Amino acid sequence: MSQPYPWGYPVRADQATEFTAEIPLVEPTVLTFVATSVEDSRISVSAHRLVIPEVPLTGAMAVVMVIPGLLTELTEPATGASIIEGTSTTITAQVRMMCGCLIDNLFWPAADFNVQAIISNGAEGQTLTLSYTGTPSIFATPYTFPSSGDYEIRIVATELNGNSGSTAPVIVKVTPK
Repeated sequence: MSQPYPWGYPVRADQATEFTAEIPLVEPTVLTFVATSVEDSRISVSAHRLVIPEVPLTGAMAVVMVIPGLLTELTEPATGASIIEGTSTTITAQVRMMCGCLIDNLFWPAADFNVQAIISNGAEGQTLTLSYTGTPSIFATPYTFPSSGDYEIRIVATELNGNSGSTAPVIVKVTPK
């Protein structure tokens, strides 16, 4: 892609990732097409199309599928990290489009994303907003863990057009001073 496309604007088939196959059909057949994210195999989309023999699915007839969602990852602190209570720590997350594209203010403006860290140690919980750092796809905020114990951190990201993503909880250990 050489220019940004607004959400919902059709991408030209000759500029999209493609898969080519020849399926010898003898009669019109409904086929199911499935695309799965290479980054997260739990995420996929499918489409059913009536395919007519000898009519190629190219150009305006191409099957175009969009994999919605956001890939989110807590990059700092690492799972199992040991942090000293009362010490400022940076909570850092990487957020990308499901296709793997970076949020870089060219195709995917950082201002369109809300990235939050949900931090809890049992009953207490706090939600922090992470800010875009200027490095593609990286969002961060400082945080000081107030007391010792095991803390769970989860990253949740949403985009204005409805895409969303979340990490599994990561446990960090906060030790006394």
